[in-house]
Amino acid sequence: MTNEFHRVLTMLRKERKLSQKQTAIDLGISQALLSHYEKGIRECGLDFILKVADYFEVSCDFLLGRSPDPKGATISVDEIPNSDLVKEQITPDKLISEANKKLIFNSITVLIDIIRKYDDKERKLMNETVAYIMMAVYNMFRIAHRANPYNSAELFSVDDSMAAALVRAQMSIGEAKVAAKAVSSAKSIKSNKHGDSSFEYTVSLESLSRDYSSYSTSLLNLIHNVEKKLK
Repeated sequence: MTNEFHRVLTMLRKERKLSQKQTAIDLGISQALLSHYEKGIRECGLDFILKVADYFEVSCDFLLGRSPDPKGATISVDEIPNSDLVKEQITPDKLISEANKKLIFNSITVLIDIIRKYDDKERKLMNETVAYIMMAVYNMFRIAHRANPYNSAELFSVDDSMAAALVRAQMSIGEAKVAAKAVSSAKSIKSNKHGDSSFEYTVSLESLSRDYSSYSTSLLNLIHNVEKKLK
């Protein structure tokens, strides 16, 4: 069985704020057995998967990691919503790149808005995140630029022999700053220093679907696609 099942099962239970004991009772199994399922120690049968799908109102494909959408829905490129930046006419030869472009644009839209919820007044987290994304785009553009030896070298003021190393250094610094700010924010939330419930926005399948509608589908598909490559 896919090793995604135990992860998704645990995530769904915790998102619903259900105890392991109560969930086990509702599903008609022992708490010990549910614990084994959640840890991936034991595999369950098809009947139990169907019962879990009904209990959490999600699809079996989602439980097994075959779909990033809780309902198991699949989308075509035409069904991915355009961000304000995507206005081009889609042609058959652009379908794959267009789909990925939409996923990236829409996912960045969600990312930036969530960061806004956790940021401080100086917008340090936002600024570093945006700078990181810009660096990544800049770096890949320079690499693509090398594909044609006749492309204008005067487009850039930083020498090609130094650019890649400098970009990697800046991205590493930016990533470290964002990570440090995220840890600081997490500590502040735990200690309840802010006293502002809006600051404590919780990211979950439910909140993504509720607050970002169809844009969340793009982000979930992007996560799914990237993690397939990581594995």
